[in-house]
Amino acid sequence: MATTMISEIIKVVGTPVQLAGGLRSREQIETWLDKGVGRVVLGTLAARNPQLVQELALRYPDQMVLAADIWQGQLMTDGWRTPAALQPDDFLASYRDVPLAAVMITDIDSDIDQPDAQLSVLSKLAGATPHQVIAAGTVHQADDVARLKFIPNINGTLIGRALFSKAVDLEEA
Repeated sequence: MATTMISEIIKVVGTPVQLAGGLRSREQIETWLDKGVGRVVLGTLAARNPQLVQELALRYPDQMVLAADIWQGQLMTDGWRTPAALQPDDFLASYRDVPLAAVMITDIDSDIDQPDAQLSVLSKLAGATPHQVIAAGTVHQADDVARLKFIPNINGTLIGRALFSKAVDLEEA
């Protein structure tokens, strides 16, 4: 069902689609790229098999997005459930010379526990990578989008919960 829905979205939206969540093999990633996905977001796979992700990034430049999901200062994997052995800074450093489309940094604390949290985690990590950064978990109201403009290396933001709860109007943001 989800596969059919994602395939339909790819066909209908008329803009590149970024796909994230549960991509754990070369076969899955290449299948989605063949179906027309513009970018894939890789976190758990990137932490567990960096060589594969580096190979994919070389083969598909500008289509791999590295996900760094941070909770209480730790890099998390498996849908935010498992702490990784790597520190966030080391994780980002290991992909410094890899041709990534971007790095998506999710501040899980801000997204779930502390909606008014400062942007210190995001700011620190965005400054630690040469790649463009997509901020996630930091937008709770329209003003938060404006605050992101002042953090160097932020190229975009992912707005999820705030859109669903109608706390942010997309046109206003």
